[in-house]
Parts: sequence; structure tokens; C-alpha cells
Amino acid sequence: MASSPTAAPRESPPTQDPWHAWMDAHPEELAKHRGERIAVHPTRGIIASGPTLTVVCAALDAAGVPDDEALLVVVPDL
Repeated sequence: MASSPTAAPRESPPTQDPWHAWMDAHPEELAKHRGERIAVHPTRGIIASGPTLTVVCAALDAAGVPDDEALLVVVPDL
């Protein structure tokens, strides 16, 4: 009797982080910022935007947003 191959264990799909989940759920908001740099908060959405990361980081500092609460993203200019 031939032995049957052992099925590979199924891997769970990776869990999406809350920042990317927000961006995936709000493409219309991202479209408003094409070509800009943005800071995304997982529950508040886009909390800062500007032409450079320096401008965005300055806005985050002025607002007192901790570094670990925002994801900095460059929105492609399509």
C-alpha cells in the first residue's frame, strides 16, 4: 500500500495591522492626498498631511501625537 502524502498545515492569513486596515477601508480619503505625505492614526484616520515628512512630523509633534500612534505614508501620485 502506498503511503499518502501528509497535507501541509494550513497557515492563517496574516492579521492586518489597524493602520493598513483603516487605509484599505478608506481609499477615498487617501485619494484626496495623492502625492502627499500623511500620518495615519488607526482610529482617527489621517491626522496630518503635507508635502514633506518634515512638515508632517512637525504637525504631529505640535499636536502631541506619540511616535507609536501614527504611521507615516507616502500616497502615490497616480
